[in-house]
Parts: sequence; C-alpha cells; structure tokens
Amino acid sequence: EEAGFTEKMLLRQYTQAEQTITDRKELGETKMQLDAYRFAERKTGSGIFYFNTATHQAFYSDEVYRLFGVVPQGLNAHLHTFVSFVHPDERDAVRDALEQSYRRQLPLHIQFRIHTADGKLRHIQLVTAVYFNLVGQAMIGGVYVDETEQRAQETQLRVLDARLAEGRQLLQQLENTAGAGS
Repeated sequence: EEAGFTEKMLLRQYTQAEQTITDRKELGETKMQLDAYRFAERKTGSGIFYFNTATHQAFYSDEVYRLFGVVPQGLNAHLHTFVSFVHPDERDAVRDALEQSYRRQLPLHIQFRIHTADGKLRHIQLVTAVYFNLVGQAMIGGVYVDETEQRAQETQLRVLDARLAEGRQLLQQLENTAGAGS
C-alpha cells in the first residue's frame, strides 16, 4: 500500500509539473502576443479600448493615453474618459455619437480633433464594433487612430496641387501671349 501511495504522489507531482510547464508556455505565448500588439499600436499610432455595457468596466491601452498626451493609465477609465480632450467645436457631437453607440449598441466610425494634455492639436479617427463576451454581455470595443500626420500630408498635397494649377495657368497665359505676338 505504501508503494501505491508513493505512485499516486509521484503521478500527482508529475501532473502538477506538466501543468506548470503548460501554464508557463501559455504565459510565454500570451506575453509574446501582448508585446506584438503593443509594438503594432506604437508603429501605427493607434490604441485600443473596450467598454462592458453591463458592468461599465472600461479599459484603454497605454497607447490611447499617449495619443491624448496623458501618462498611461493616468485617468479613471470610463466611456467618456477622453471626451474632455475633444476640440470644443466637436465635443458635443462626439459625446452624442458615443452615447448613441452605447444605448443602441451600434458600431461607430467618426473623425474629430483633440487637444492633447500638452496642448497639441491632433486628428483622431475612432472606429468601434459591438460584440459579446463569454457571458453574453455586450461590449463596445474599438481603436483610436492618430491621423494627424496623414492630414498634414493631405494639406501639403492640396497646397502643391494649387501651386501646380497656378503654374499651369501662368504657363498657358504665357503661351497665349507668345502666340498672339507672333
């Protein structure tokens, strides 16, 4: 009987060790996935969030806080955590859109300007989706994307296009003048 007890003990220890190894592997894989998602957020100028409509629990990734010029996890997370940063001309519309998305459980795709905590103007795109967690609670999840650089490039392109059009018009006038003088 003592041998049977020892066998059971060894089997239990082996099973526990096997589970520990499996847990460590899963933990390592989870850490790699987390590192990859953080890298992707930094490189794309974006950050994710989710909001549980049943519990009102909210989560914003560190990168969302950085987009708004705030220390990561430096503000209390809720549905309207960052509304105060929205440009005053757009704040009510953004707040209303978030509320409608929440009440009606609808996806959202909006663009707006913000003033970061250090006073910089940024152009933000917010895209959300509604999904359900494992216990059936509606979740609003989404991504904030900094489009400031893209907007600046679009503005530069419009200016260059306008200059090119002016140059073409001037060239046309010169050609017309030269043709009339011949």
